[in-house]
Amino acid sequence: ERETRIAKMEKNYMTNGFIVAEVNGDFQPTDNPNKSNEAITKAFNKTGETNFQLKKLRISNPLGLFTPLSLLNELRRRLYEQISIDLPQGSLPPKPKSQNRGTTGNFAVKVDNLNYLDDVDISKLAEVIYLISSESDIKGLKKFPKSKIRIALPSVCRRPELYQNIIARLLEQGYNKWEVANYWGLEVLPIERLDVHFDASIYTLNTQAIAMASEIGCSGVTLSIEDTKSNIKELIEKSNIATSLVIYQDVPLFISAGCIRKNDCKNCSHKDLWFKLKHDGRFYKALSRQCQMMVFDDRSFSIADTAQDLAPNIYRIDFVYCSYTAEQVANMLNEIMNFTNLTNCMSGNFLKNSI
Repeated sequence: ERETRIAKMEKNYMTNGFIVAEVNGDFQPTDNPNKSNEAITKAFNKTGETNFQLKKLRISNPLGLFTPLSLLNELRRRLYEQISIDLPQGSLPPKPKSQNRGTTGNFAVKVDNLNYLDDVDISKLAEVIYLISSESDIKGLKKFPKSKIRIALPSVCRRPELYQNIIARLLEQGYNKWEVANYWGLEVLPIERLDVHFDASIYTLNTQAIAMASEIGCSGVTLSIEDTKSNIKELIEKSNIATSLVIYQDVPLFISAGCIRKNDCKNCSHKDLWFKLKHDGRFYKALSRQCQMMVFDDRSFSIADTAQDLAPNIYRIDFVYCSYTAEQVANMLNEIMNFTNLTNCMSGNFLKNSI
């Protein structure tokens, strides 16, 4: 008679200081116990989105029984979901401080037009972040090392299906680093197998938010440009995932999914259209692009000269939405990467209540 063992499923419990999980099943003898043990080890090595790794596994299988993979996966899930890291509430394990802060390797440039980088020495950048639209021509990416490219999705998208083809093509071509600016990006990307960063529009203003980003598989966050220097400093020191700090950007004050043009969509050229606005003595710029409208302050955001003493993994410099030439970008980068503020810029809340 074949030897059969039935394990009774009990409620998960902790006994003698150990976390225990059980599942029930029909475990039959196997002709190759070593292969069965290999399958068990492989199953428990999959720690997924947890914050730990398997260090040691001891298998007790004296009867040489075969364990179905489905039961192994269920047992692993039941066990791992009980394990937590004992830390003070709201805190994160500190990460080692960057040893190369202030070097050129710490800079990333974000663009929505790859031609802006024609006069830039890419070797001095850690990353090029390319903000795509549903109509982007991705052929220009071929002139950059794939390892340095991060693909960014826009913050507002009412029709995600328009991005299906371009996302599929980029994934097929091996672009595995992405940036999402809204939660719709998490729905269209297989984040479990990608290096995904949050943009600043997904707010991470405290350690709990960064912890949640880490739990769902995010590998890095961009700290909010609305935050203060003192809080940003604390988040950088406590974050257990990569941090990015924007030190120059044309900041959209708001983005509307509605179009403000008078002509109908069929007869529209869909080219960028800029408007100048004035309200209460202040000047603004409005951009109509791809059936959306964005409003900007007349001044750009810049904190290069006051952010040098911080230690994010990446200092980020953005040239998106507004029009630039390659020469302008190269000259501006030279100043910003030397931690020099550009003229006629604002710093927002950065220096409020700072230490």
